Amino acid sequence: MSHSHLIRYILYFEASPDQIQVEIGNMTAEPVKFKCVEILEMTVQILNLFHKKLQDICASRQKNSIENIIRIFPDIQQAENDLNQLQSLLDPLALPQLLSIVSFWKNSSRIHHICKGLSFLNKAVSANIDSTLLDSVCAINEKTSGDECALTYEKYRDKIEKPLSDDMLTLFSYYSSGSDLFEFLGSLSNDDVYNLQEAVNDWEETLVSTKIVFEFATVKNFVDRAYDTIKVKHQELKNTPLQLNDIVTGFATIWKNEQFKDLRTYLESSSLALSSIKRIHLELVDKEQSKRRRIADILQKSIVYFVRIGHNETTFDVNIELPSQQTAAINEKKQQKIKWTDLSELRDRARLLEYSSNVNKRNLPETDSEREKERLRNFIQFASIVESTIEILTSLYIAGHPSVSDFLANQESISEFLVDQKTFSSNDGLYVELRDYNRLLTNLFSNWEKKLCTMYETHINLTYFSGNQLWQIEDYIYRRSSFSHPGYHLLKFIGIDPNSIEQPNVKQQSPEDRLKYLGDLLLQGQEISAPKQESLKMKKCFLVETTNEGILRGILSLFSLTKTEPSVYRILYCTQRTNWVIVRGFIYRCFHSKSFHQLVRPELLSQAVQDKFISLLRMLVEQKPLNLFRMGIITTNPPAEQQMINGLQSMQILNIYRDSELLDNDDFAKTLERMVRGCQLFTSRIASLGKSSTIRHIVKESNMTYVKFPISGDFDVDILAERLSSKCSQTQKLAIHLDIGSIHNIQQLNEVLYCLLLFRCFRFGQVAVSIPADTSIYMELDASPQSTLNEISLFQYIPSLAHVDYIDWNKINVKNSKIQAVAKYLQAIATGVIIKQDVDLSSFKELDTIVLSRLIQNHFLQNKNLDFITWTQLSIFIGVFYRLFTSFSQCSFFFIKWVPRPELRMDLVQTLLRSSNQFTSLSVEGVRKQQRAVATNTPEEFSDAIVRWDTVQPFILIFTDTYEPLFIYKRTADIPSALIEYFQTYYQATGQKKELAKDIMFPNYDKLSHVEFFIKLASLSRKYFNRSICPKCFRQHEYKDRQCARCVNVDLIRPTSFNHSDVMIFQIVIAEMLKTEYVLTPDNFVKMLLIYMRVQSGIPVLIMGETGCGKTALIQFLCQKILDDDLEVFRMHAGVEVEKLVTIVQSYIQQAQKCRTRNKRLWVFFDEFNTTSNISLLKEIICERTLLGEPLPSNMVFLGACNPRRNKTNKILINEDAQIGSEMPAWPARLQAPGSLAGQATGPG
Repeated sequence: MSHSHLIRYILYFEASPDQIQVEIGNMTAEPVKFKCVEILEMTVQILNLFHKKLQDICASRQKNSIENIIRIFPDIQQAENDLNQLQSLLDPLALPQLLSIVSFWKNSSRIHHICKGLSFLNKAVSANIDSTLLDSVCAINEKTSGDECALTYEKYRDKIEKPLSDDMLTLFSYYSSGSDLFEFLGSLSNDDVYNLQEAVNDWEETLVSTKIVFEFATVKNFVDRAYDTIKVKHQELKNTPLQLNDIVTGFATIWKNEQFKDLRTYLESSSLALSSIKRIHLELVDKEQSKRRRIADILQKSIVYFVRIGHNETTFDVNIELPSQQTAAINEKKQQKIKWTDLSELRDRARLLEYSSNVNKRNLPETDSEREKERLRNFIQFASIVESTIEILTSLYIAGHPSVSDFLANQESISEFLVDQKTFSSNDGLYVELRDYNRLLTNLFSNWEKKLCTMYETHINLTYFSGNQLWQIEDYIYRRSSFSHPGYHLLKFIGIDPNSIEQPNVKQQSPEDRLKYLGDLLLQGQEISAPKQESLKMKKCFLVETTNEGILRGILSLFSLTKTEPSVYRILYCTQRTNWVIVRGFIYRCFHSKSFHQLVRPELLSQAVQDKFISLLRMLVEQKPLNLFRMGIITTNPPAEQQMINGLQSMQILNIYRDSELLDNDDFAKTLERMVRGCQLFTSRIASLGKSSTIRHIVKESNMTYVKFPISGDFDVDILAERLSSKCSQTQKLAIHLDIGSIHNIQQLNEVLYCLLLFRCFRFGQVAVSIPADTSIYMELDASPQSTLNEISLFQYIPSLAHVDYIDWNKINVKNSKIQAVAKYLQAIATGVIIKQDVDLSSFKELDTIVLSRLIQNHFLQNKNLDFITWTQLSIFIGVFYRLFTSFSQCSFFFIKWVPRPELRMDLVQTLLRSSNQFTSLSVEGVRKQQRAVATNTPEEFSDAIVRWDTVQPFILIFTDTYEPLFIYKRTADIPSALIEYFQTYYQATGQKKELAKDIMFPNYDKLSHVEFFIKLASLSRKYFNRSICPKCFRQHEYKDRQCARCVNVDLIRPTSFNHSDVMIFQIVIAEMLKTEYVLTPDNFVKMLLIYMRVQSGIPVLIMGETGCGKTALIQFLCQKILDDDLEVFRMHAGVEVEKLVTIVQSYIQQAQKCRTRNKRLWVFFDEFNTTSNISLLKEIICERTLLGEPLPSNMVFLGACNPRRNKTNKILINEDAQIGSEMPAWPARLQAPGSLAGQATGPG
């Protein structure tokens, strides 16, 4: 279509904008050349056509629809000005009406809102406004005739627009455009608004600011006062209906007040923030629900039961269920469970209400006021009984009463009913059953305590246990299950051989009988030794004051001084979780067993426990002054500062040992050398030098069962004990690999290692573990600069120490198929085979260690610092080059038949090697540079240790799913000339124009569109070639499928056929759909390819960039829209603890196993991973691909993102003191080095 034909088409056929775009697209692409005279003639022709069109509009303006009239104006906002400019071409009689029509249409949205708002007000205040006019105005649309529009608009202007001010019109328009706002205002009481103003201070400013809420309150105040004024006017008129003028006057009167001068601004801000304000209000309603009403509901009718919380450290909570509530919309039952924290808050509120004047402020009669106060007192008593019951249940459990422990052993969910599934009710303020149950538990606890203490005197082995440990032992004795049973390890912990206890036939029934029988069973292994007769004046408590590093020396010294064989069950390590039951058992054990036991770090005990310690010991000594006992105490705090130590001194039974009286260094070392057996320590100069590989090799050669236990961060000692006990076996010799990273509580690790290495046994919480004495223990120490492992004092006494300075090339894993493949390709390059023929790996013989190692070193070690070569670097090298070489062999572009010239083919191979080698060097060299800086105390900026996107100029080859080559570069100037020449030769050899080679294979990415980028990315998988796609979630399905399995009632789309043209059309359609979600640019396109290459090579991806720069969105688009893999985003923060991290990753493992059945991968994206303190556990997951030593599924892909770390200036530090942060200029997004966290990634060995 020519230009002149296009103009005719537009004017005569009244084409829509979409049609015009189509016709423009159909115009010839080649520019048409015109002479000047032809251009002038064409212009005159167009002007005549336009003039005729204007005359037609003027002549038929009364019948013409608004749609036909406004069509000629490109911008309706400028239409009035256009008409004035065209006066000479228009009929003078038609001009006013045309001006009226375009004026209305320009402001039609506001006019409609004003009329609809007045209609709303008309009903709200029972006024008598002419609704006919309002309805007529609202009915005007594009199909309305010009005559009708002009007449109706003039009536509107005369009756509404001209008499009213612009402020008043704006207010009325908000009653329509912001109808939700006024409906919400009407539903709120003044108390509700006051509560909003109070509550907003506790909410984040990102949700809604305090200023906006106060502006919202001002709007509420204005509307209420205006309605009151209108209501008074209505009462004055009596039977006469309100008119529009009465409503306007009512609003205008209130608007004169100074506080409402910015009402228009407040209306706008309140409308925009309405959803946030509603959310705060709903939260207040849910929390408060008027707390008075919640209190009344609990007393009136509720169900109460108690549940356990926690795993090893068990405590209890309450669930209070209110009656079923029915919502206005649906008839559903919704039970509200109130926990103890909620009940405690309500009790505080009740106390406040009882003693404040709030009750009397409600203007209740005196009788009702007293009744309400009595109800509040009753509720306070109810809550106190619940609190007491929780405390007694917890105490009963800790003391080991089986009625609690038995239930917990069978409990599958923490929401199950507790203790015989007993429930209680509160009806009409009466809760007799709960009160009686509390008394029953109180008596039960008191009697159990007496029974327990009586048993302690004669059955010493009972003193070692608390909680449900006694009944775990009982369960093992009766059932004799696996060696991983906790009861088995508890028996081993106190030195009893479980096989020495005969298996009983009948189980006792009552708790007291069960306790007595269990005590008798344990008595056969109980140790009671009578010391030699000594003077009654002899000091019975031995105190050693030392440092954390000297604790072990103090323990062994006291054992030596008292001539006691060192045993783990003779040592009680105190923690902040050590309770009174455990300490009481220790006192009875020392006093009645006549054997020596030690208490380590009693300063960690609470003051209450220390007070009870002295009171109990004093009572026992007074009752049996002739009883001989021994007790050792090791402390790291000055004795004068400890209440317990001062109490012992006042009893005159304390003997303080000085440093000179303890074992000297030689004797201490000899004692440790005798006790520490089967242990070996591995250290290295830097990370990833093969310590793990060496340990695995030793274990394999020794024919032992290998088990790895990573220990890092804030590790849980009970979880460690559970994992160790689960691996214990009496049939296989075990080798334990302890991979020790940076630890937060280094002293706890010290104590665990003391017990594990010296006694092969430990218990610091509720879980005990005892491993066979012949178990070999290999310890690997973190080589990171943040490591504090030099504080583990025991390590210097371990005789077997292996230190690794460099990787051992003789230990390279020659059985690894990927390493063999890379070495064979390098051999083909070195021998020139690759320039003569296509490489077929099956024709190469297996390479031995010497040849394989030499081939890889010749290429891998080029231009590298040999002091910092690691297995991590090599694993990245192997991963990248294996992908490169195997795809190169299957890529038809590189078949030798197309380019037989040897020198050009060798240039091609060397170019590809250099580009991929650049990738592997960039990936890790920056991180190693920082390691070198730390090792030599040379300052090095953190930001220099990552691959910066704004400085790197990559040129890398990747292969698509169909082995098509795709090149990564930012500038066409970075493309090697050898590659360009190669593809020109290829194109010429295959009968194509060689000039097209550069444009097709190496396009300028800065000039490509979103659609063109998408088509290139689509080649990374087969998703958009022969599959059906959901246009909503963009997941792929079988070609024959018709509807999406996940999205409801969504029809799938697919290529019409598998022809190239149909597939291309389909991909263009998909690209346009995706454009609304994510726009592809040269920047994110190249980043996606770099990430894709790392993922395909098995390298973890870590991205650094400012918050909001698009890290997560980029990963989501690549994973789900391009590749059709599953994605899970784990948003990390400082509060993520080890247990939660492990639990969530375990759920990901299950999900990955399901993905495998669908031939999919699961991408796990750890967002802001640097905010967690458990970075060592993340390193294990991401880099070593194990969780707590267990291998992770191979179809899991790990990625992470973090924000830049900045050095804090003095200004920022000052602002932090004032709780004000300074903004920093934005940094560009960067691709983190894949090896930066992979310091100890599993190497090829």
